[in-house]
Amino acid sequence: MHFKLLLLTAFLTAITAIPAFCSLKSPADDELECQTRKKRQKFSLSILIDVINQEEQDFQNAVKKYAEEAKAGNADALYHLSLAHLEHFIDENRYIKVHALLTKAIRKKHVLAAYQLALLYEQGLGTERNKQMAILGYTIAASHGLDLAQYRLALIYLEKGNEMDNYAKALDLLNKAARQQNAEAKRVLEQLQAEIWDSLDLTL
Repeated sequence: MHFKLLLLTAFLTAITAIPAFCSLKSPADDELECQTRKKRQKFSLSILIDVINQEEQDFQNAVKKYAEEAKAGNADALYHLSLAHLEHFIDENRYIKVHALLTKAIRKKHVLAAYQLALLYEQGLGTERNKQMAILGYTIAASHGLDLAQYRLALIYLEKGNEMDNYAKALDLLNKAARQQNAEAKRVLEQLQAEIWDSLDLTL
């Protein structure tokens, strides 16, 4: 949604620059070139507006459908509706709605909802930061094999300190996420393994 507005703004800026472009041309230059460019830009803009309007209509229809299915207790609809409120609707009550929708989805054992709510708790979005609630949500999602949750939970264990138990848990989670081709998990795992080898080398 925000990207579309930026795109439209950029396009309007480009159109307003056309008169200046044409004024720089010498009198001997063919006026047809400027007029043709203006027509092409206006035609392209009309297409862009139509596309944005259609996508907006499709989005609103999707939200309406999710809302109807969410009322019927559909866990996927509850989750996707929460994302719609989180990413597209800017109002003072959106986080309250997001938390309520995610909580309902979690009660129906929706793994991605558990991960998303944990992320909100970890970042303090719509609530106070709560690391324990974040760990709980990530643990639930990670136990169901979600690589994103495995990665985030591994980072929390690494932040706890240098105790061997934390390293062991982090390594296990990073390995699981890396096996699912999680690029960030692979990067952190390689870095952590290098640090472990370096520390071993210093003790020998």
